[in-house]
Amino acid sequence: MSKLFDAYDDTKDTLSKCAISYLLKNDCKVSEIEEDPDGFAHRIERKREQIEQLEAKLNARLPKGRDLKGEEFFKILEIATHQISENVIQAREWDAKILTRPASLPYPIIYGSPEEVRHYSHADLDTRRG
Repeated sequence: MSKLFDAYDDTKDTLSKCAISYLLKNDCKVSEIEEDPDGFAHRIERKREQIEQLEAKLNARLPKGRDLKGEEFFKILEIATHQISENVIQAREWDAKILTRPASLPYPIIYGSPEEVRHYSHADLDTRRG
């Protein structure tokens, strides 16, 4: 397969490029049956959807910071109320951000050992400052 990709890149002749692309899309096999353009278009569309789903899964695995003040929630809520999502993935992301309850506590601050973990709210920090 890699040799076919290299040959496709190196070839200038249109007919040769068509032949190489035919072999690439048919798993290096020559078929006696005539190709169905609708079936091929359907295969391409399914692969594009699979790619979008995989990209969404990979993006979901990335670590995200907490939205302690709810700023992200209100931003997404305003966007979702004033416009229509471009695709299903974007609509799912908006739903997930709107329906998720924001964390009420920030990440723990660890002092010395795991037994000394303490969470501080904004009210606790304000009373300590004053």
